[in-house]
Amino acid sequence: MGMSQSSFLIDEAQHSGKRVQVLAPFPLSRAYDYVLPETMAAQAGDYVRIPLGKRDTIGVVWTLDSTDKVDPAKLKKIQQRYAMEPMPQVHRQFLEWVARYTMSDLGSVLKMSLSAPEALQPPKAASAFTLAGKIDGKIPASRQKVINLLQDGVPRRAADISRETGCSAALVRQMAASGQLVSMASTVPAPCRDPDLSPSVLSFSEAQTSAAEALKKLAAAQQFSTVLLDGVTGSGKTEVYFEAVAEALRQGRQALILLPEISLSAQFLERFERRFGVAPALWHSEVPAAQRRVAWAGVAEGKTKVVVGARSALFLPYKDLGLIVV
Repeated sequence: MGMSQSSFLIDEAQHSGKRVQVLAPFPLSRAYDYVLPETMAAQAGDYVRIPLGKRDTIGVVWTLDSTDKVDPAKLKKIQQRYAMEPMPQVHRQFLEWVARYTMSDLGSVLKMSLSAPEALQPPKAASAFTLAGKIDGKIPASRQKVINLLQDGVPRRAADISRETGCSAALVRQMAASGQLVSMASTVPAPCRDPDLSPSVLSFSEAQTSAAEALKKLAAAQQFSTVLLDGVTGSGKTEVYFEAVAEALRQGRQALILLPEISLSAQFLERFERRFGVAPALWHSEVPAAQRRVAWAGVAEGKTKVVVGARSALFLPYKDLGLIVV
């Protein structure tokens, strides 16, 4: 898609004690002027909290300068700047393009990128568990699985232990209550942080190898291009474009795989985890709020490398999106 470069002639240097324009996620056609407190510095793309009418809301610093002639004494002050990576310029350009193309209010389009506002708050601590020490005596097989997993000393949440061992989260809490495990506060890590980028163990046919190499070359070039991967059902298209995903990640970038929600099946997720060793971040209407919060923050900070989701996932504020698979 084409985007106008002229709409973002912005000085990205930090400013304080002056007016900036902030866009709020409401049916507003443009950003409005606010004043930065003398003690606050900001840059374009920063997430801030502002007074708007009779309410307070989250907004994004859209530009650092304003040509409006409103008396600064009449302007309201920004209340807070959130400690989050700023929304990238290219994403702000994308939102402007969408607003123009769909003839929508820019603020309404921004709302789709602020769909997990709680992610701007400090991460909530959750309980994680480690071994209390050497455990003697006869241990039931179910508990032994937990012990074997935690022998590496890495704290894990009950849900993670349950997933990796097949034991229930209730068993983990019982082991903590009996003194076999120690509970500690831990923040929930961003999903899909360290995918395995080693070559695929699958044996590709000649046609699959040719397609995979072509996609990898395009991903490595880091230039805009579009490609149609043609093949009948069951011909291995998924494993082929996984190779393009892996190459984009090797370049230090992120990848997005867009699927209809009906296709977000356990089978697809199992294939992804088998190839990359980790589960992707999920983004669709059925994802719980707590999981959305962690995924949104991971994407914005660049820690989450791959998102698999429905169309709304396109509006996440990727730090460096290098590949989109539709």
